[in-house]
Amino acid sequence: MNPFKFKSVIILLVSIAVIGILLPVQAAQSGEQNIFNIKDFGAKGNRSTNDAPAIQKAIDACSKAGGGMVYIPPGDFLTGPLFLKSNIDFHLEAGATLWATSDKSVYFEDGKVPTKNPRGSSEPHTGYQLINGQNLKNLSITGRGTINGQGSTYWWGIEKYRPYIMSLHNCENVLFEGITTLESPTHTFSFESVNHLVIRNITLLNDPKSPNTDGFHFSRCRDVLVSQVTMDTGDDCICVHNGTRDLTVSNCTFRTPWGAVYISNGSHISITNCVIECRMVLKDVGRAEYVVVSDIVAYGEGILFSHVQGQGRTKELKMSNIIATGFAQAGWLENAENIMLDNIRIIRKSGAGSDILFNGFDFKNINGLTLRHVEVENVESGPGLRCENISNLEIDGFQAKGLAESDPAILLSNVENSYIHACRALPGTQFLEIKGKETQDIRIASNDLRGAKISADKDVASTALQGVSVKYRALHLPETIHAGDTVTVQTSITNQSDRDGFCLLSLQVDSKEAAAEWIWLEGGEESNINLMLPPFYRAESHTFSVGDAIPVTRKIIGIPAKLVCKSLDVSTEIIPAGGAVQLIAEVQNIGSEAIKAQVNLMDGEQSVLEDPAVVDPGEVIKVTYAYTIDKLGVHDLSVLDADPVKVKVYDGAMNSLVLDLDMETIENDCVKDKSGLDHNLFLKCNPAGQIPQSVSWKFGQALEFDGHTSYGEIDKMLLCYPMTVSVWLKPDSLTASSVGGRQMILFASEPRGNDGFGPEDETHLARDAGDVLAFTTRNGNHFDVRQQLDLNDAPVFVTVVYDKTSRLYINGRVVDEVTGQDKVPDYSDYIDKLYVGRPTSAKLRFYHGIIDELRIYHEALSEEEVQQLYERYLKLGIGN
Repeated sequence: MNPFKFKSVIILLVSIAVIGILLPVQAAQSGEQNIFNIKDFGAKGNRSTNDAPAIQKAIDACSKAGGGMVYIPPGDFLTGPLFLKSNIDFHLEAGATLWATSDKSVYFEDGKVPTKNPRGSSEPHTGYQLINGQNLKNLSITGRGTINGQGSTYWWGIEKYRPYIMSLHNCENVLFEGITTLESPTHTFSFESVNHLVIRNITLLNDPKSPNTDGFHFSRCRDVLVSQVTMDTGDDCICVHNGTRDLTVSNCTFRTPWGAVYISNGSHISITNCVIECRMVLKDVGRAEYVVVSDIVAYGEGILFSHVQGQGRTKELKMSNIIATGFAQAGWLENAENIMLDNIRIIRKSGAGSDILFNGFDFKNINGLTLRHVEVENVESGPGLRCENISNLEIDGFQAKGLAESDPAILLSNVENSYIHACRALPGTQFLEIKGKETQDIRIASNDLRGAKISADKDVASTALQGVSVKYRALHLPETIHAGDTVTVQTSITNQSDRDGFCLLSLQVDSKEAAAEWIWLEGGEESNINLMLPPFYRAESHTFSVGDAIPVTRKIIGIPAKLVCKSLDVSTEIIPAGGAVQLIAEVQNIGSEAIKAQVNLMDGEQSVLEDPAVVDPGEVIKVTYAYTIDKLGVHDLSVLDADPVKVKVYDGAMNSLVLDLDMETIENDCVKDKSGLDHNLFLKCNPAGQIPQSVSWKFGQALEFDGHTSYGEIDKMLLCYPMTVSVWLKPDSLTASSVGGRQMILFASEPRGNDGFGPEDETHLARDAGDVLAFTTRNGNHFDVRQQLDLNDAPVFVTVVYDKTSRLYINGRVVDEVTGQDKVPDYSDYIDKLYVGRPTSAKLRFYHGIIDELRIYHEALSEEEVQQLYERYLKLGIGN
């Protein structure tokens, strides 16, 4: 065949094939193949006309035709709630933007904003969302366009209810791809009972200071793939609830001031190959089962993983190939089963820790825990790893660097069946400390300790430890021992075997055990050991012995009898005139002879009570005083050489303790109190780490020290029920709270928290030893102080009365009968600390309002007294 003819035939055949392919494509693009352009249904795209009716018509027409594409062309389309249908590709073209209307009445069925949440939830969400889908199949939301929720019109105002950008319920075969979303008013996407869901190439951007703007919420979902997502949120990125399973998250970038992934109840979850900036990579882990977190680069201010109590048991969790920098704590997990950490390195930010959690890893109540090649740097406050009530523990290659000299790298407490190997420690550091009567079967082998210390408490059973036989050498004691001296006894011991292990060193005084200590020795090691004994007080001879060493006898040299006060406690610091205060003094005779003496209670320079006492040498007795005080003012009460305690005596309920803190002056890491009661506001500066030189404070916001957000703790503040707290608030920089609209004045409770930054009560109003003084109650009742300040531009007088009823007053009038807890606790003790400010991230924005004056009353004021107090303050011009 002619080669030219052959080429012509080939070209003809290719041309026919190409035409066959292009014809159906051109037909589809012409709109004849079930493509529904919203402009054909009347959409204007000018951002001023409500295009929701036109877009909904296109959706309905597409559904009626059996499915197809609803096409959003380039333009700006203002819209309210839209309701998707099955078999639809809701496609936003590049250059197309859907703008959510800020008319919130359209998000409710009857057009009326309800007075209580329509979803029966504490979260502030509306009835309808911007994009809605229910009972659907074969749904796609695709394109390169944008959805703008206009959340900034909600975030900083007084609106309680806000819509999601999209909510899908009971749907199957869903694709969400390519879209960019901006400014969600609240949680961005809610997927409930959605199966076979693919989310990829999505960009989700919310202001990091915006409240409640979570990314994805999955509830009762199955077979979910999330990949190549870029997400910036003001709250958690991914939340997994209600048994969601078979979830894969990969190749994503998350940025949030809170948690990257929160699993309250989910299983068979994989989170891999992600870059994360957050406070917690795994936040408040609850019932999380069969979870893998691997190949993660993380940085932030909080903790790698945290646990929340009461939400189920975590099991089969593996975290591997993770490098994390800047966090305050390494990780905290309780009540779990089969947990593995593999190839994890955490480089803490120096000075970023807290008084509440260890800076290292903290594990408790776990069956099956394995750590392999795990390292934490800059621990500062240890231990680097604490394991309490753990069974079946393996520690392979653990390292903790930058510990305090007294802190161990590893602390085991009541641990059963543990194997510690291939670990490293620096010479002279404390590598391992073992505690607990329930500890059993501790195996330690093949470690590079190079002179590091290993210790065990004497209550650890001998069967729990690797024992070795030892030879004792001579005992050494001071030649002269006076009554009251602390006695140091030194002996030398040699490990007679070639293997490492423990021996129990028991020091006998007069054939009775006076001190005992487990000593770790390497094979063949000889060591000098010092044992400390408490002081002897009687002028007697004693014989000291240990093992087979030669006993040593010493006579105690007596000294004259003398009483000293070791401690002085007072029942309350505030009483009404004519009231009684109870004091308890611990008194000790530090001499060698018995003494009978008068132990006087002093009020300033005046002796007011005497209590005769006979005290033997070295004996400690308690002396109790009941003292009635009539004179008003501050009284300095003391016993012997003890530092005085201060008690304020006031005249009636209308007088109060006034905290007058000098917020501009800082000495020794605390703000001085100018009220005369000598309370100090100790500054807890996270994450600065150094003593601050400047401080500012606004109501509802954490204290700010040198530009770093933190909190303050008022020590020696003995409060008890009933009590009343009043405060004047002035309008200033009004913004919304970060969590659910709950506003707080101050904390009066024990420190706690899962992120290591102080009292953790943003969403739970009160627990344990204290209560929170708040505007919003647990059941959702509240008085909107922000709105009051907005409307009137005038100070507001807030009074909270804590008694059997608990009442909230605004400007002298009651607005809520149940504040704080469901019932007032029956306290057997006093609250001993007061926390001021909200200890949380500086990236979050809060409601601001300047406090003019804070008063604490040591009894519950009546309704009439609250009104009188308000009227009296008005006459005095306070708060203006």
